[in-house]
Formats: sequence, C-alpha cells, structure tokens
Amino acid sequence: MTWCFGCEKDKHGDELALCKDKEHDIDYEHLYSSPTPQTEKKTKVPDVKTIIKATLGQTYVESTIVDGKPMFLCNINGEVKTHERITHDGVIYVPIEKNSCGYAEYEYTKQELDFFKEKSKTKQYLLNKIWDIVNHFIDSTEMVKTLVTVDLLQTYCLEWIDSVHYLYFVGETESGKSTALHLFKNFGYRCMYSNGLPHADIYNFYGTDEEACGTICEDECQDLGRDKDKVATYKNSYTRGSIKPIILNTSNTKKQVYYKTYGLKVFAGENIPHDKGFKERLAIIHMVEGTPEGNIKRPTKEEKNKLKTLRLGLLYWKVANIHEGLPDVESKLKNRDQELWEDFLRVAKDTDFEERAQKVVKFYTNQRHEGIWNSLDAELFKLVLSQLNGGMRLKMGKFWSKLIGDQDEIEGELDGKSFYPNEFSKTISQNYLSNLFKDKFQAKKETHWKVIENKKRRITEYVFNENIIKRLSHKYNVSHVSTSDASGQGMELTHAQATDLHHLDHITEVSP
Repeated sequence: MTWCFGCEKDKHGDELALCKDKEHDIDYEHLYSSPTPQTEKKTKVPDVKTIIKATLGQTYVESTIVDGKPMFLCNINGEVKTHERITHDGVIYVPIEKNSCGYAEYEYTKQELDFFKEKSKTKQYLLNKIWDIVNHFIDSTEMVKTLVTVDLLQTYCLEWIDSVHYLYFVGETESGKSTALHLFKNFGYRCMYSNGLPHADIYNFYGTDEEACGTICEDECQDLGRDKDKVATYKNSYTRGSIKPIILNTSNTKKQVYYKTYGLKVFAGENIPHDKGFKERLAIIHMVEGTPEGNIKRPTKEEKNKLKTLRLGLLYWKVANIHEGLPDVESKLKNRDQELWEDFLRVAKDTDFEERAQKVVKFYTNQRHEGIWNSLDAELFKLVLSQLNGGMRLKMGKFWSKLIGDQDEIEGELDGKSFYPNEFSKTISQNYLSNLFKDKFQAKKETHWKVIENKKRRITEYVFNENIIKRLSHKYNVSHVSTSDASGQGMELTHAQATDLHHLDHITEVSP
C-alpha cells in the first residue's frame, strides 16, 4: 500500500496507477503511515507546518523552488531527492511559498538538479569558485579576499559549527564596503540585506523553529551603537543555542516565544560602534577605494549566471553533505579566540586555503587583543596598579584626584563631577569607577569613617586580590608591574605578554 496525499488514502494496483496518471503527490518513500481501519475515525488530522529548513529524524530538508513549484531538497539516507512535503511525528511539513522571504529563493530546474547530482563538487572546488568571484568583484588584499571566501562557504556550514565571528567592513563612501555585503547577498546562505534593520526584523527573520535559518547583512551601521537592543541581540547570537525571548500579546493573552538568533552576520559602516562586547566579536576590515574588474551592483548577464549557478551549487552541496560535517582541527586557540575562529579553520581544512586561513586567524586574533589592550578599561587598570598601596588597597578619593589631575595616561577634561577622556566615548564618574572596580576588577568595597580636621568623613576603599590582579595584567598586556604585598615588601608581577598568541606560534607571521 502507498499513501496518496491527493486522495489522503492508501492506494495500490489500478487505483495507484490512476493517481499517478492524475499527477497526485505520492509518498514513494513510505514516510507516511495510514491509520489502521479500527482507529481511522479517531485519528487526528496531521498538522501542516511551513518551514525553511529542518532536520526531521534522519531526513534533512531545505525549502526550494523546482520548476516553479515549492519543493523540499532533501537528504534521505544519504541520497538527495525532492519532495513536496515530508511527514514526521504526525506533522506534515511543507516548504515556504515563493516570494515569502527576504531574499531570492533557490530556484532549480530538474535538469539543474540532475547536473548537480552527476557532477558532485568538493569543498576545494567550491572555495576556488568563490575565490574567483570574490577576486573579480573586490579589489583588496589577499587576506581580506581569503576571509570573505571562507566565510561565504561557512554560511552553508552552520549545522556543523557552534560559534562564529562577524565581519565589519569600514571605510568612506565608494570604498567597496557595500560591495562585500552584496557578495553575501548574491550567494551567501539565505542572506537578508538591509539598511537600518529594525530590531524586531532580526529575530523574526530567524524565527522559532530551526537555528541558523539565514545570514544577516546590515549596511550603514555607523549608528548601530545607539540601538542597545539590537546590539545586545547581536552580541548574544554568535553562538549556537542563542535565543531572544519575546512576549507576544494575542487575543488578550500573553505568550512567551523564543526566537533562535544564532547565525553569521556581516556589517558595513563609515565607522565602528564603540560597544566593547560587540567589537570583540568582529573581524574589522578597513576598505579603501579600488578598481575591481566587475561591479556586483550592476552584474552582466554572464556574471548573474555564474552567481546563480554557484549559489544553487552551494545549497546542493550542503544538502548532499549534511551528514558528513567538517573535519576537526587542533588550533590551540583558547577562550574567545577559539569561539570566533576555530570553525573558520575547519572550513578551510584539507584545502589549498588552509595555510591562508591560518594567516587570517593570526592577524585577526591579534587585532582583537590589541583592541583590548588599548581599551579604556586597560588604561584605567594601569592607573589602578600605579596607585595600589602595600595592602593591595586603593582609596577612591585618591584615585579620582589622580585621574583628573596629575597623570598623563588618560587625557581628558573635567566637567562637574564627570571626566571626559579624549580618546574614548565614555563618561567617567566615581560611580562608573566603583562598578568597574567591583564588577570587572573584582575588588571588595570597604567603607569606614575617619575624623579629618575635626570632621567625620566617610572613606571608601577597594581591596584587590593579588591573583585577580595577575590575571588582569595578563589580559591587558601589562608586564613588570611593581607593587607591594601586605607586609610592605616589594613584589613584582612578572608574566608573559598578554595572549601573545603563543597558541598560534606554528602559523606564519603576517604584518598588519
């Protein structure tokens, strides 16, 4: 017996042949089981759910259009097939309709699917093809083009990846920063391109069903830092399992909904937002006007065909290899560096791009750490070290006087009770310092009263932990810092340069 979706009945023999003649949708894979005659009247009609992509048991599906009709491109037991619908656990899943998403659909003909099936492509082949297109449309360094090439393929690998970095292209007008975003728009995985993307559009784009349902490209991001909600969502969504909880009000009821926001994001702007946590997730690419061979915003007919063919080939490759995954690497990266870059190396592993990818990682991990070393927190930490007394104690009043008076490390101006550093977009107050000391530097606050010039005054001190000081010295790249232990004897906190990337010593050095 074989299930006919058109008649919603089991058919065989002449009845099945008649359904075939009428081009009914037939469940040839026997994925759907009809109810037994004894329970048929009591069986609940299966729910129908529209999805972009999903893993349904051992079957992986991606929504596409085949010969003008919505179809799933499926991997069933290692074989790529197409189906109008898939039934799993009593639910009928159907692909999204045409013109129902914020990007161009993946539109195949049956002939194209046969071609991709017969001419299976390797990761090396795809990287070479992506490189050719990137090289054609972007006039930049080999490092930038390698970064873009591997990341474009990585957008199709997120089922095998736990965390990603973000790309941020920065430069003046006509510097080529938007060109890079248009490359992702044209053949990155389900890429939504927009200027000034509203916060709600971010989590609604990803939805609540499946993680990594697409790539976000946001242009003109120089004012992104003003939208705290957007920045918070972006900061949280670089790792698998990231969710954005939203309360929806419907029919006088409230419902908690969890949007799955994990995915690769690409940004461009004339300057970089100042949020420290957001910047730490970025690979920042400085663009300068060049003379590329082609204009991605005005592609020729031949260029359009190449972009389309590559995009369709990438999705087919993803579906065909969904159960293969990526090879493991021993990158020796640690902490945030590992989160941001190890999977990038996995994408390039066992290809001609492997060594070039290692150079990219070397450069951009250095870039991230230099941002930490030159941050306001690092400068304030250095000033703290210079003011610690023998008991690892620091008086707030004394530190504040030093900050606004006799010091050259942090230049700025005092306005009322706030200090405005020249090189940082932060306002420093004693309350800001108190939170910094307690939360980031993990100092213990102590308050006591003391009689000074016949007046009772409250003295606020912060007691620092020696081990925490050593760790922070390593993080902020502060070496050979002299202070004193509790007995007043001299003590030197000596350590290696902060994250001098000893974990990447095997990688060829590259100049910024």
